[in-house]
Amino acid sequence: SSDLADVSVAQAQAALVRAQADRADAAEALASAAAIAPGSLAIVGGSVPPLGFSLDEVRATERALAMRPELASLLATIDARRADVTTARRSGIPNATVSGGYARGVDSELPVQGPAVTAHVDLPIASGAGARTSSALAQVEIAQAQLVDERRTIALEVGSAVRDARAQAAALHAAMAARDEAARALAAVQTGYREGASSSLDVADARRTYEQAAIDSLVAQYQQAQALAALEDIVP
Repeated sequence: SSDLADVSVAQAQAALVRAQADRADAAEALASAAAIAPGSLAIVGGSVPPLGFSLDEVRATERALAMRPELASLLATIDARRADVTTARRSGIPNATVSGGYARGVDSELPVQGPAVTAHVDLPIASGAGARTSSALAQVEIAQAQLVDERRTIALEVGSAVRDARAQAAALHAAMAARDEAARALAAVQTGYREGASSSLDVADARRTYEQAAIDSLVAQYQQAQALAALEDIVP
């Protein structure tokens, strides 16, 4: 009946208003997070743009392993521990010094002259060099194990972040395609309405579908921005 049709139209229009409000809220939230003007997000048509970046797990992992400061710190620690090992080993080795020259003087009222050599050897007594060397070597092994573990953790983090960013890029691509398709469907229904082939309910329903698709597109943009920001934190 006409009364039921009027109710359906009213419900569709109410749903449309809510969808438009949700879209405005999503645009404002995204613009605030991205520090841009909300009006720049009011794109209602156009084709899906190609992805402007390439996400490669191997390259991202290599860059992170080369640039992460915690790895540089661990490498410096290993170098310092190795220097400690060298010092400990040297502490147990006798220290010998040799000096030479030319001597000239008088011995038993006879002039004496000629080359002279002096040697001096310091022998460590109960130095404990072996124990110190073993302790220093243990510290090197601990630092090396920490480096291996940290590299493994970073590689896992980078791989996860790259896959997430790639998935969000694909989701945005699909959401924008759905939005464009909804825009084309809305245009077709509006044309049909003007020609008497569609009802106002059809128009309201198509517009609500488009608004929801636009919301999904904005949400996908926000989620992709979050994924890329997380990846930038992990890969300097």
